[in-house]
Amino acid sequence: MRSRWLACGSAALAVLFAPGPAISGEAVDYASAIPVWQAHEARLLSIGWRVARANAALCQRSPAAIGLMLASVRQFKDPDRARAALRIDGDVIVEAVAAGSPAQAAGLRAGAQVLAIGGQPVSALNDPQAKGDAAADMLHDRIDNQLAATGRVTLRVAAPGQAPRDVTVVGLPACRARFAMLKAGTSAGTRGFIIEISVQLLAETPTDDEAATMVAHELAHNIFGHWQRTLATGKNNYVATRRSEREADRMAPWLMANAGYDPAAAPRFFAGWGPRHSGGMTRSPTHDSWQERVAAVTAELPAIAAARAAQTRSLADWGRRFPGPQAE
Repeated sequence: MRSRWLACGSAALAVLFAPGPAISGEAVDYASAIPVWQAHEARLLSIGWRVARANAALCQRSPAAIGLMLASVRQFKDPDRARAALRIDGDVIVEAVAAGSPAQAAGLRAGAQVLAIGGQPVSALNDPQAKGDAAADMLHDRIDNQLAATGRVTLRVAAPGQAPRDVTVVGLPACRARFAMLKAGTSAGTRGFIIEISVQLLAETPTDDEAATMVAHELAHNIFGHWQRTLATGKNNYVATRRSEREADRMAPWLMANAGYDPAAAPRFFAGWGPRHSGGMTRSPTHDSWQERVAAVTAELPAIAAARAAQTRSLADWGRRFPGPQAE
């Protein structure tokens, strides 16, 4: 029921943000729309945290992370209306908290205003000239730097109607990744180590097991260092890009299995996604057909089952299946 409710509102959410389609922001009820958007982001972040955390022991780079997503009201078309809806007077809020994360255990909740990170006021971190997601990226960089230096980070937060308080969160190892929601389109991708999933694509994928396929696929790109490979070889190297996509497809169900998601959901996802988004008769120069992708991930399932059976803690060691992946 919750997934259906979220999906119903997803098509109109892009009008909250700037830049956006030529639809009047006045038609949007910010007080109603913002919680729907935040619920989508919490779902993405929770799935992402679970997959990244579960595979930390196998990733070459597993820095401390806390499962937190921040946002700046300047990402909205009308920041003043966003502040009023959120009942804050500043610019930065806790946007989403991953289920089962250190941030959740420390008591952080979506909607709280963030006043300082690591003792530094957000006004000093939140560049007023930053556009779009760049403002949030700066805030997350500050958190990551604090975690890298000390393994913990202290945030000064204030829930609506409450006095400010300091919350110290101790990080846990997780495969390096940051998660962000795309406001428009039906795509998923990586921007460096930042994994981006469109709200529409997430909303039309009702089960978390199938949604985890998208997240795990993009995390696999991080683990293999495909972004760096693409920069080195050129974005129009279709042969190399297709090979990268095939590697990410095959690794995805392994990452899912270690996180407790059903790896058999991966072929189900591609079988449902393909007829809607694969372009019909047109063959993508960078991806296998959806039928080939179904076959590729299905072929990994027996190996995953065998690997899990051979491990005392049910961890499927994908390192033996994919020799030499290099994390971003």
